[in-house]
Amino acid sequence: MATVGILKSAAKVPSIKRVVITSSMATLLSWDYIISDDRDRAYGPAKALALVATEKFIQEEKPHFDVINLLPSMVIGRNELNTSKEEVASGTNNGVMGPLIGAKSEMPTLGASVHLNDVSRAHIDVLNPLIPGNRNFPCSSGGLQGTTWDDAKDIARRRFGKSVSDGTCTLDGTFPTRPLRLDASEAEDVLGWKFAGFEGQV
Repeated sequence: MATVGILKSAAKVPSIKRVVITSSMATLLSWDYIISDDRDRAYGPAKALALVATEKFIQEEKPHFDVINLLPSMVIGRNELNTSKEEVASGTNNGVMGPLIGAKSEMPTLGASVHLNDVSRAHIDVLNPLIPGNRNFPCSSGGLQGTTWDDAKDIARRRFGKSVSDGTCTLDGTFPTRPLRLDASEAEDVLGWKFAGFEGQV
């Protein structure tokens, strides 16, 4: 497993004090939320197994460094590689951009999101040695209300009226939300700042 390989390599470097791992909110979900016969849906179980392997490594190997796992929800943010309107709605940005540009999903998408910039900032901020290690921090906005993807249309009307009126944002897409409530308040308390809300992500 790649995660354990990284930890084993880190154990050979005495100057390493902390390893920060990008995990996933999928590790917090019950198996019936993330298990599927579809091989393309192996992401959630793989992240969950990596977290278990990390915790086992810490317990058994007792390395000289500590580990912090960040558990982001659906990450929303600018993708610098996009070159077309269609690409804007790819990946997890689909939940935000899809409703704005006419994409439709029949399958509900988990209703929890976090801004890319906040995930990046959290990776840096948890390096602070005053933050205790060997902990897991969910990264998600919206508190227990979560995210409702089709709310992006109302946000676009308020914030991007010109793009709506000129037809750039057609607002005729829809992305049903599968409710998911993640409490990231502990992470916010430790980090000393709040994750940007859904409006800021859009």
